[in-house]
Amino acid sequence: MTKWEYERIDLNTLARNETDIDLLNEAGAQGWELIAINACNVAILKRAIPTTPTRAPRASSSGASNTGGGTSSSTTPRTK
Repeated sequence: MTKWEYERIDLNTLARNETDIDLLNEAGAQGWELIAINACNVAILKRAIPTTPTRAPRASSSGASNTGGGTSSSTTPRTK
């Protein structure tokens, strides 16, 4: 299932040398999709949140199991 994140851009606060089309095109280049412009001239945008695919755990390829039946390789000196 796709998860979305949302962003608002207040188009009333643009600098004089910047147009709303330039700003929305820049947002689109970053993956944002315009979904609405409300009556207050605020653009609402969304983009998909990237997800990492889940993978099933792999079985051991060696076929050997470590059941702990062997001896320990480290020894601790005993005090008398």
